[in-house]
This record gives sequence, C-alpha cells and structure tokens, in this order.
Amino acid sequence: MFYDFINKKCLNTDSPEEAFVYLLDSSVKNHELTLKLMNSQKREQIEKLFVHATKTYLQALIENKVHDLSLNYSDVEVALNFYAFGISGLLLMYCQQKDLDTKILAKQICRFLPSQNQL
Repeated sequence: MFYDFINKKCLNTDSPEEAFVYLLDSSVKNHELTLKLMNSQKREQIEKLFVHATKTYLQALIENKVHDLSLNYSDVEVALNFYAFGISGLLLMYCQQKDLDTKILAKQICRFLPSQNQL
C-alpha cells in the first residue's frame, strides 16, 4: 500500500521534521488524486487512510525514538489519535496548495509535537 511505503520512508529520516516534509511533499505531489477521491464516495475511506497512516507513523516514532515513556497506554492512545487526526486534517487541507512551502509547514507541525521529555 502507498502509505505503508511512505511510513517506511518517513521512519528512515533523521528527524520528524524531515519525515513531515516528505509526507507533505508526497501529499502535494498527489493532490489531484486526493482531491478527486475526497470529492467522491470514497471520501470517508481516504480520511481514514490518512489518519491510519499518520497514526502508524507516530506510533512507530514513539516506539523507535522514545525510550522512557511516562504516559500510560490509555494516554498514549488518546495522544496518538489527537495528533493523527490533527495532522491528517492539515495534510488534507494543505495538499490542495500547489505552492505550499512544505518545509515551513513541517516546522510548524513539529513545534506542536511533544518533545521526548514530555512523553
């Protein structure tokens, strides 16, 4: 699946910021297809796909990069859903902009992510 490939590429980056640049670039590059799907009967499936891919990436990021997790499982699940839905919404909204500066948006997204010592 396309987003499984994207997630693997994102996890091989040096930072979350690089991963979000890659994810945003991919979303912008495929914006016409995404828009067609969002305007079709498949909208709900596309939204779920974006959320699932984002949540999978964030979960893998936590598992691979955060060693001392101070949150309990229930809190982690709520945090993952919160960030996955928020980031997916941003991806769906901004992928429509052909002139999007993905590096700036990636920096902005990363500023809202908790640092390792907050988890």
